[in-house]
Amino acid sequence: MWFVLLIGIIILAYSVIEIPKFKKSNQKKELWTFSSLLLVGYSLLIAQTMNAPIPNPLDMITFVYKPVSKVLFALMS
Repeated sequence: MWFVLLIGIIILAYSVIEIPKFKKSNQKKELWTFSSLLLVGYSLLIAQTMNAPIPNPLDMITFVYKPVSKVLFALMS
């Protein structure tokens, strides 16, 4: 738990430094991207610390492409 809190403080400090730079140079898309990736990463860190099952991205890719590969193999046979 202390690890998550420490990382949260580091993220907060980093955000306090970086967000004004984004606002000053009027980079709204970069600010949204930065914020959303930071939020997703921190959420995954919390989930991993709590031993929650985190899905593997490769499983989703396999789920999508498995039927495609079956069709292609059937067409080539």
